[in-house]
Amino acid sequence: MAYLPHYRVRVSGTFAATTANPYEIWSWGFNYGSPVAPFPFTEPPDAAWATPMISKIVDFHVSGGAKIATQCRLTEIKISAVNADGHVAVGEDGNYLQVVESPSPEDFSGGGGALAHPTQVALCVSLQTARAGRHGRGRFYLPGPVIGLATDGLITVGNRDTVANAVQGFVNDLNTLDADFSVIVAGSDAHNSVVTNIRVGRALDTQRRRRNALTEDYLALPITA
Repeated sequence: MAYLPHYRVRVSGTFAATTANPYEIWSWGFNYGSPVAPFPFTEPPDAAWATPMISKIVDFHVSGGAKIATQCRLTEIKISAVNADGHVAVGEDGNYLQVVESPSPEDFSGGGGALAHPTQVALCVSLQTARAGRHGRGRFYLPGPVIGLATDGLITVGNRDTVANAVQGFVNDLNTLDADFSVIVAGSDAHNSVVTNIRVGRALDTQRRRRNALTEDYLALPITA
């Protein structure tokens, strides 16, 4: 597999009623770059766009439109330069070429309200490009959707549209940060494809890795008859 150089953005945090007692983890992310990237990275992400990107991510997380639960505490934003081998690039000094921001989780809780579902329930955002096939599609899973179900077992059209509009605005904002870069799908066949559409459905999804730290609390009762 070979990639065109691009930036990998990872947003992560914990599920916690109070920041002192996190009980599960979550993460999501996207790629940022150019369809034409003829150079390997030798420097960390440029602060001229990376710093405002971090602010945009925080704003999205705490917004009501994203419908992310208050218990989803944002603890880290990592922007990493990725070279053709798919690994994070390393500079001449031996350090990774990345920017890591660790917001205070007390300050950056989701803005959607109280957690409505188990931690593994998520809302999928699909990323579409002009390129056909799996190399032209991507996705990420927003944690802790504060969205109830309608009588048909799906979220309401209104809630779907609210999240879709919030994501659309978020991606559009990211695309204005640098004249050369935008949100992309990075294919393992050395293609970076610019995202042209986002798609949000009405069915909630499951991310099992967001249910791997909770300790079960069983009650065992004997059968006596």
